[in-house]
Amino acid sequence: MIMFRIIQNKLIYKKIRISFKNTVETAGFIKNRTLSSAKKLIYQILTKKKCIIFKKYNTGLGRVPKPNDLRNYHNQGRYPIKSCMLLLNLIKNIEKINNIKQEESSYIVIDNIIVNKTGKYIRKRNSAFGKILRIKSSVCSLKIQISSL
Repeated sequence: MIMFRIIQNKLIYKKIRISFKNTVETAGFIKNRTLSSAKKLIYQILTKKKCIIFKKYNTGLGRVPKPNDLRNYHNQGRYPIKSCMLLLNLIKNIEKINNIKQEESSYIVIDNIIVNKTGKYIRKRNSAFGKILRIKSSVCSLKIQISSL
């Protein structure tokens, strides 16, 4: 269940069932950008023209042929589609709530994005010979703050 509330220029999402590590890297990629440029970049990621380079959570990550930045990261990246769709919907919600038109979106900056881990959901799966396996999902909460130039 996704809950969200608005406090002036902040939007808070809680209990999102989405990968924490992918969301952290995606949020760091669009931080300090205008709303219009962030939407463009997310569309380019969804069409796989650009990739998100993983800087922090890159253990065991494969190489990608199209990195955005060739400096020091050895082409390690991904195309996190679910996280991009979430952030795109979040940007559209902000535009709709604050009545921001397309011309004005180039003057509004994503000031801060905070992604936090929350409690894990546990579901059980029956396996062979009477075993019951527990599967944990990483859940995160997200806070976004905007400001004008």
